[in-house]
Amino acid sequence: MNAISPATVEAVEAFASAPHQFFVDGQWVDPVQDRGPDALIESLNPSTAQRLGMVPAAGTDDIDRAVAAARRCFEEDWSRRDARARSAVLLKMAELVDGQRDFLACLETMDIGTPVSLTGGQMVDSWIDALEYFAGAPRRISGETLASPASWDFTGRESSIYTLREPLGVVGAILPWNAPGSFFINKVAPALAAGCTIVIKPAEQAPLTAVYLARLFEEAGLPPGAINVVTGDGATAGRALAQHPDVDKITFTGSTAVGQSIMRDGAGSLKRMTLELGGKSAFVVMSDADIDSAVQFLVMMGVFSAGQFCMCPSRVFVDKTVIDKLNEKLAAAMGSVTIGSALDHQTQMGPLITREQRSRVTGLVDGARREGAEVLLGGHELDTGGFHYHPTLLFHPDTRLEIAREEVFGPVLLSVPFDEKDLDSVTQMANETRYGLAASVWTNNLKLAHTMVRRFQAGIVGINSHGFVDPRAPFGGVKQSGLGREFGVEGLDSFLETKTVTAFY
Repeated sequence: MNAISPATVEAVEAFASAPHQFFVDGQWVDPVQDRGPDALIESLNPSTAQRLGMVPAAGTDDIDRAVAAARRCFEEDWSRRDARARSAVLLKMAELVDGQRDFLACLETMDIGTPVSLTGGQMVDSWIDALEYFAGAPRRISGETLASPASWDFTGRESSIYTLREPLGVVGAILPWNAPGSFFINKVAPALAAGCTIVIKPAEQAPLTAVYLARLFEEAGLPPGAINVVTGDGATAGRALAQHPDVDKITFTGSTAVGQSIMRDGAGSLKRMTLELGGKSAFVVMSDADIDSAVQFLVMMGVFSAGQFCMCPSRVFVDKTVIDKLNEKLAAAMGSVTIGSALDHQTQMGPLITREQRSRVTGLVDGARREGAEVLLGGHELDTGGFHYHPTLLFHPDTRLEIAREEVFGPVLLSVPFDEKDLDSVTQMANETRYGLAASVWTNNLKLAHTMVRRFQAGIVGINSHGFVDPRAPFGGVKQSGLGREFGVEGLDSFLETKTVTAFY
């Protein structure tokens, strides 16, 4: 994409700093109760540590109002729309996103710190791709006709059995801060395609992209109440949404600890759940691997988003015969990453989301040092005015380090040697984590590659690739990396219920 113009930056700053409201029942509304200036949430630009904007903090009464609007729209309008009508709205939304890609890329960059070189290209393109894919989904929803023996009915009548696939109902979506626009689209598009209505609670650290996308969905022609956006913190607004008895499903992306809390909150009403949680991905490099390609992916997936990526290849297992070569090339590539203003197209890595997150990364790296890890590169904060941390490469032969077990969410990779003659050993190391989101193996030996694929305990596995996401392919993890799948047929199915009909005549 072209460079972001000063006029676009100015427009984004004007939008971000303007007074914000909730989007409920097709209208922009203030909180039900005036809780004063203390009931505002400050959104900071992580590149500068300066205030970007303020949004209202919802109370339980605001969640009640949004859920009521979603329920009314579901019962009276959206669930009754035919496939063609639902598709038309999603296609229109894709068109609107494409038409405002510069504004959206700039807003996402200023909201979360991801460089505009990523948000303006690959990221916005993925939003359009997901919208267009799910625009075709309403016409693919179908049930089955089953054979039924006449002997089931003692009168000898004819009979038939068939199934219907129907929208689940009202969905509550709780978004993370690391890619708020992506997760907004990824959750809203299949829900609307299925015929559900939705209430969205953006992350309090990065709420502004979701607020703006609600404007575009309004313009795309959604009926009032089909989509509702209510800003607030997780403890109040997020919990109220998870506990609400009239919410049929929660879709959440975030930490495993919060996902566990949401499960407990939703248990009272037996809500359906899709939870995409933490990860501690294994990246296994065999002796015959293309080292340059592996290094390129490690930098791209582990550094360019400052490591704030659930599938970050944070544990790099390398055959002992090539580990020195890989470490040398990886340290050189990570050290040459351009760090700077997220609005500069030359910048490859931006900041961490908050000062607190940077302090957490610092603590984990300092702890690894104390446990004996060798720092091959980085290992310190950067004095840039924002929340930047230097790309860091650690080396240690022991995977029992805290930093080898805990999700860092920072630009930190740990290199660990292994002997590929002992596949049981590397398999054990790769799987000795409570997480199971992504993994990859790098080799030109396809027999070895497919052997490792079957051994990995992970929901997404790559061969000479890592973290590939496509809206046609199911996405999700195993173990404590979550429940259910997003994207693909399975992602759409999670917003549908099956009704069995038996007819005698």
